[in-house]
Amino acid sequence: MRLARDDSGAGAPMVLLHGGGSGRGTWDAFTREVEGYRVIAVGHRIHSLAPRPFAAAVKGFLRETG
Repeated sequence: MRLARDDSGAGAPMVLLHGGGSGRGTWDAFTREVEGYRVIAVGHRIHSLAPRPFAAAVKGFLRETG
């Protein structure tokens, strides 16, 4: 299963999870300023097509991302 995400940059991965009242676009301004990292903003299941349970999906995603 794939999580909805925005993925930019290069380098060590930095995974960003937003809070309950926002979406992965919350991180847009921040990700434009980050250098030296692959920044991955993951969409929460409530705001995207992410599978349930969300925590297990993120854990699997982190294993794949390295």
